[in-house]
Amino acid sequence: MMNKKGFTLIELLVTIALMISILGIAIVNFITISNNKKEASWKEVQNQMKVAAQNYFETNEYLLSGKDSATVSLGMLVSEDYLNVVTNPVTGKKLNKCSYVSVVKDKENGGYNYEYKDSNAITCPQEGYIVLQEAGAPKIDVFMSDNPTGNNSWYVKDVKAKATVSTNNNGPIKEVKYCTSTSKECNNYTNLTLTKDNKYSASTTDGINYATFIATNSSGKSAVGYISYKKDTVNPICSSNTGTTIWTNKDRKITWTCNDTTSGCEKNEYNKTFKTDAKTGTIDIKDNAGNTNTCNANVYVDKTKPTCTMSLEGTVGNKVNGTQWYKSDVIINSTPNDKGGSGIDKYGLATSKNSTNETKSVTQTKETKSITYYGYVKDNAGNENSCSAKFGLEKEVTLTFNVNKTNSTKSYNPNNKSNGEAVFKSNIENVCGFGTCSNINCKTDENKTKSCPKDYFARSCMYVNEYYRYFDVQAISYNNGISTTVKADGESPTYGMKRVESVLRYNTNGENYENTELFKDPYYYQIVGNNSGGRSAFTAHNYQFTSPAGNKSNPIRLYVEYVGYCGY
Repeated sequence: MMNKKGFTLIELLVTIALMISILGIAIVNFITISNNKKEASWKEVQNQMKVAAQNYFETNEYLLSGKDSATVSLGMLVSEDYLNVVTNPVTGKKLNKCSYVSVVKDKENGGYNYEYKDSNAITCPQEGYIVLQEAGAPKIDVFMSDNPTGNNSWYVKDVKAKATVSTNNNGPIKEVKYCTSTSKECNNYTNLTLTKDNKYSASTTDGINYATFIATNSSGKSAVGYISYKKDTVNPICSSNTGTTIWTNKDRKITWTCNDTTSGCEKNEYNKTFKTDAKTGTIDIKDNAGNTNTCNANVYVDKTKPTCTMSLEGTVGNKVNGTQWYKSDVIINSTPNDKGGSGIDKYGLATSKNSTNETKSVTQTKETKSITYYGYVKDNAGNENSCSAKFGLEKEVTLTFNVNKTNSTKSYNPNNKSNGEAVFKSNIENVCGFGTCSNINCKTDENKTKSCPKDYFARSCMYVNEYYRYFDVQAISYNNGISTTVKADGESPTYGMKRVESVLRYNTNGENYENTELFKDPYYYQIVGNNSGGRSAFTAHNYQFTSPAGNKSNPIRLYVEYVGYCGY
């Protein structure tokens, strides 16, 4: 059997150390190769910048005419499209646009030598600069008074172009001139006042311009400095679009166009969709420099439904099964209102829906079990809404004594009519005492006329212990408006029927009722004859019906006379 052996600990440690050494050498070699490549790339970038400067001056050869040296910034080469934005491959950062390519005339071999120079300047011309010098000329540096404050390297406020001039040991400065132009060629120069510190400042104008400074010394030698800058201090202009004056209840999209003759508009069209109620609206437009303006337009959006409010005027009764009853003529009012801003277009009030009769108030005079009035409203944007009011109207309750049904109860039968409604007589003879029932008279006034009030009835003789009275009731809120007969037993009220008064009148000493103070009530009946027939007392009952709506009927007075022959 063979023995299987593994690596010893020492062997493993030696192996790991060898691997780490090999890996470290590989990493160092990789970093070295990488850095070498970056340095080679950086040299190539510098060559590209020098070539760009050479192409620039070859294209603009007049700039170097008669000049011994020049400086052109990377910013100028980029702005003039001779060079793309440059990144240093070693640091990975963009180059400062104030870095430049130095151009020096080669006096021995002819032509010019180009060399890239780094700059750490914090403030430099916005787009770029060029400095050109003759041999024996002053030295000039050009710059802007401030950094750009707008978008895309635009100035959006007043800014000064500045130059610093020195003699460069070539004699005193004779004059400094200044001009602005859309090109590097100026025609209308302005003389600047010489200053002790040789720092000059001049105004700039809107647009993409060059500010040019020319410094000349007493020997007639000059140095020229060009600054390229972009300045736009004017807000963009809104289009003449004023929107619409036609209302809608949907989203509305409004389009504005933008006009800016300096930096140009960020967008040619600006759209905004209005989704909420608004009569007018605004939108902000912007130019490429960052200047803004607020455009106004008519929006006319109204998505809110108008409302109508119902109100009822009249004598309020009871509420029954969800229906509010009134006891007098009802005035129905509907008030339309628009909250969205478009205004009311149409409205109406009727017992049918969506009426546009332009009525705001009606009066219900006819009794009804239930009626609904509808208010309608529509605004100018097309939104619609409605409201309603439901009620019942009962102005009168009629209560009449049911003679036929009462007479057919027990042993009572009609006898005859006497000045009023009915006279009752038992089947027992002589119940009216000494004399006939025709002796019964109504006493309605001092003249004792025989014309009885219709709602009051003649006496009846109580023959048995139970005597039922029946009434016919007509009330639109009761029994679905159908006339029905209601029983009143004289003591316990049924639905809506109540005994509202009971008066017991009797004689214990044989006096005639007509001579008593109590008998002066004109609505009690006069009793004739004497007492000997057994007539001892009678009772007057007043009955009244109250409908579910709350109306009360006319009161009806019934008399019950107790006589011996009736069983008492």
